[in-house]
Amino acid sequence: MFLRNRLWNKLVEIEREHRRQRDALLRTPELDEIETLTANLRELRKRLKAAKTKAPRLKHEDPAQDLGSQIKDLEARLLRIARLGTVIGDGTLDAIADTKAAIRALWLRAKESRRAKATENKPVLDRLELERRAAVKATRVGSGLYWVNHDEVVMNYGEARVRAMKEGAQLQFHRWNGEGKISVRFDRGGEHVFSVDQVDAAAYESESRAERRRACFTNVRLRTYSADGSMINVAFGVYLHRSWQGTIRTASLIREAIAGRARYSLVVTVDAGTPPVREGMAVSVNSRTSDQSRGGRPKTAAPGNSLYRRP
Repeated sequence: MFLRNRLWNKLVEIEREHRRQRDALLRTPELDEIETLTANLRELRKRLKAAKTKAPRLKHEDPAQDLGSQIKDLEARLLRIARLGTVIGDGTLDAIADTKAAIRALWLRAKESRRAKATENKPVLDRLELERRAAVKATRVGSGLYWVNHDEVVMNYGEARVRAMKEGAQLQFHRWNGEGKISVRFDRGGEHVFSVDQVDAAAYESESRAERRRACFTNVRLRTYSADGSMINVAFGVYLHRSWQGTIRTASLIREAIAGRARYSLVVTVDAGTPPVREGMAVSVNSRTSDQSRGGRPKTAAPGNSLYRRP
């Protein structure tokens, strides 16, 4: 689990360095203007927020209040209006609107300039991409993990990388806190890497909840390997709260830290095959009732929408 966490952080380092070099090639003058306007917009919003915070809150008028309390509430109301009017009257709101419009226009120009720079520097960008892939491959091979686990980390990195680029964000490092998982993957059952002792039939058939809970406890054995081929066997007990039918594809032992204690869970991915296709025609019947005498609106009657197949 620690090696998976360390591999992720190394991949984040590679990605950030790649993004830094790529952004340096594609940086346009509009981005400098956008940063300046964004800083100005932040200050304007702080000023408006400060004015709203300093102004006393308006209180609900209570007829039972004495004359002195009503006068204080009125003074607070007038003070709030005066303070907000100072900010609004000096053009702060108009400045905020103008700044936001200028930023939007600059972003459109920056996108066009960025596309032109990307076309101009395409050979360099291609070289940087090849270097990134080579660095990822070298880090994956030297991670000390078995192929199943390092492939899963690299796959998660690839998905997160694409999502971060679309959202304009960057990948984050993961602090090691004892959490993580161990995975095995196989194609044909995989009895040699994953096995579960059979549970009693009462685990799913008994009417007693306590009996079902007792009967569904079983032992699981999961086998994985290190990078040098050393075998690692993990045996643990689980409450198998549901059964499965089909071919097991992956099995993962997950450890979570909750309130200073470790909680383990088993996640099994099963290929149940192609679901059966409904044959023949079908009609949907929606039963509705209403109390017309009381002017009520139609309501769906239990059991609600029902599906009936025509013979």
